[in-house]
Amino acid sequence: MNDVVEMRDNIDKFTRLKVKHLSGSSKWKPKEFESWKDFWLSNKTEDWPKSGTICDCCREKKETFVGGHVIDDKEKKYIYPVCDSCNSTYGEGKEESPSFYAQKFLLVPFDEKIDAKPKED
Repeated sequence: MNDVVEMRDNIDKFTRLKVKHLSGSSKWKPKEFESWKDFWLSNKTEDWPKSGTICDCCREKKETFVGGHVIDDKEKKYIYPVCDSCNSTYGEGKEESPSFYAQKFLLVPFDEKIDAKPKED
């Protein structure tokens, strides 16, 4: 392996976390907020992704981002900004979610027993 690739992979271990969309999470809504974006914003000082930002899941420039539910290999759940398209496709279970690398500083821990309530139909 070349030194640059090895160095990048080592840095990624500290700055990124491998996650995938949590299928079936559309049945929840936040207990104390209007949206999962609002939940995320209340826990972070970083700015919400602007139009034209690259989605970490599909790696494409997107216009609209939502607070998506993601899960890591250790079954820890988070809210993370993803494009509306990826969230609709993978979060609602229409397709199996690919794994992708989320920026650790943008992950907000989430526990459905504490932070969510069932959506009312």
